Amino acid sequence: MSHENPEGIDRRKRDLVKSAGGLMLAAAAALPASRLAFAQAAPAAPAAPAAPGAGVSAWGDPATLVSAIGAGTLAVASLAESTEAYRKGFGYVEHWRGPIPKAAAEFWGAPAMAGRNAAVLGPKGVQRGMLRIVELGKDFQQVSYHDTQGWLALEIQVVTPEAVISRLKGLPFVHTGGPGLAMDPAGKPLYRAVQFTGPSGEPLNMTQHMLLNTLAPLKSNVVGPLFYQTLATAQYPATKEFYLQTLGLKMRLEMDSRRTSIVEKLGLPKDQRFKLAAVRMPEFCSIELDEYPQGTPQRPASPGCFAAGVAMCTMTTQNLDAVKAALTKARIKFAETASNACPPFQGSRAIFCLGRAGERIEVIEVAKA
Repeated sequence: MSHENPEGIDRRKRDLVKSAGGLMLAAAAALPASRLAFAQAAPAAPAAPAAPGAGVSAWGDPATLVSAIGAGTLAVASLAESTEAYRKGFGYVEHWRGPIPKAAAEFWGAPAMAGRNAAVLGPKGVQRGMLRIVELGKDFQQVSYHDTQGWLALEIQVVTPEAVISRLKGLPFVHTGGPGLAMDPAGKPLYRAVQFTGPSGEPLNMTQHMLLNTLAPLKSNVVGPLFYQTLATAQYPATKEFYLQTLGLKMRLEMDSRRTSIVEKLGLPKDQRFKLAAVRMPEFCSIELDEYPQGTPQRPASPGCFAAGVAMCTMTTQNLDAVKAALTKARIKFAETASNACPPFQGSRAIFCLGRAGERIEVIEVAKA
């Protein structure tokens, strides 16, 4: 494996290592071996494509209460600028555009979002891992995403990093790292990824995941769906318990990592390490839990509004009543609606709650495929 520093990768992002793709880039940048272990823990891709339906057990346990990331909500400064950029750069199609219904805004606990412009984008022919982009306008606050708690980064499945770099040239995306490559102990490639920030500064990891690209091939799409969301939390033990015990996601790996930027801001020892875990849902999706130090602030937001950047994770389930029962047992308050008011899953039963780090979580009931 090459240990040359990937072109354009900045020191802060190499220290933070925000996702599977980011960890992979760190390995290529000759960071500590413990980070490479994260990539090495993933299975190598099968020699031949899996049969239809065979990939679920190969990726995750189907007994989890939630099955996939249906959509990631992204709060931006300008809907027009962001949707144009994602359509042109990612080749996404627009599934819906309109004002956020009052019922949806109140359901999410963000009543000031009512009436604001929003759109749903995603790869053609794919009904999971979509982007719901909502406009903050004058309420948009530029922040350092890596120094606050909350949903942090979106990771998108791609055919190759090089294809993405070519597509995003001349668009309002900033190339911050990669391409980088991680190999397994046998010398087989695991991940290749490149990092960008989006039009409103949101962190993006564009990942060619060898196993995922075999189990869920992208066909004609250069850029596929969202399959991974990263969460920064100063309540790591409680957050891990919520995703593993309450929602039943399956631990993929837990390891130590550094948080150089926020540690410096809080005046903590520079060599202090924090936990990082990857937990999986069965339908080719994962959540990364990044432990942050006590004292890390929540991402700021105007009253009744979403915070800027990745604002919410919408998960799908085939049994909403089971999720409700699990939340009730864990004493987690939730809102409920018999007919979700906002696409991409309009009309579905849904619940909304805050996670242990204050992160916004929407769970939608979908019919079994």
